[in-house]
Amino acid sequence: MSDVDAHRHRYRSPLAAIVGLAEAALLRDDVDEDLAKQLRAISGLAQEALAADERREGRRRRPRPAPPDT
Repeated sequence: MSDVDAHRHRYRSPLAAIVGLAEAALLRDDVDEDLAKQLRAISGLAQEALAADERREGRRRRPRPAPPDT
């Protein structure tokens, strides 16, 4: 299994992996404040993209209404 496949399996998507890795890096005690600010921004953007992706998936899975009888 490649590293990419392992991360995809563990985190369910590349975006989730970005969120997880950014948050894990923020837990370190030696993270520079500028780097921490960038990591928070990366994590936030990835979380927004994940939420948008989940909304799209939800709309795609909903059954479409049947066309009206003519």
